[in-house]
Amino acid sequence: MKKIYIISVLLGLMGISSITIGVIKNKELKEEPNIQTEEKSKIDTNDSIDIDSDSASAKTVKENSIKIMKAENVSNSKNLLSEKEAKELLEERGFSFYDINYDYTIDGNSVEETVVDQNSDVKHPRYLTNYMDKKNRVWTIYIIENSIIAYCVSYTFESNTGVELLISETDSVTTYDADKNMFYTSIPKETYAIVKTVKRIDSEALDNVKYES
Repeated sequence: MKKIYIISVLLGLMGISSITIGVIKNKELKEEPNIQTEEKSKIDTNDSIDIDSDSASAKTVKENSIKIMKAENVSNSKNLLSEKEAKELLEERGFSFYDINYDYTIDGNSVEETVVDQNSDVKHPRYLTNYMDKKNRVWTIYIIENSIIAYCVSYTFESNTGVELLISETDSVTTYDADKNMFYTSIPKETYAIVKTVKRIDSEALDNVKYES
């Protein structure tokens, strides 16, 4: 199946410099009833952790997060999914048309996007696939550690805001730093990425997302 990946800057950094990010205005996104937004002003940042910004990904997370809740080496994670588990999870959520791929080994080594083996118990830090919803909008779907996040490619190209639209099941997102082989869980600043939450990320939830470009 054809690969049409457009990598999210926040979720897909591979040692590259971050792009300049603009400011998003509330009127540029319409919400369905099941989409919720956390008021950033109410987030307690007192227990935010500090991370070393000695890689491009870490610097991006540090400079563009309201709060950083977790920094964990991939080798210490107990929540990694195998190729078989990732395939089962994404297909159960309705993401089965495009290939499901991994692009890093558990040691942080970059590989060409490789289609997962439905029988493999080998684990990877990140998986990704695409989804085209009923309105012909393109999404890149990630599993990072064990968290599913949907990045709206079409919004990035149509909005002209320079801000990414991410759909998450919590108000935070997990990112992968390949240079350091680390996971970071953080709440991004709205000037960098707007995160909308749904109870469950599946094809139906993405079909129902509304926004104005």
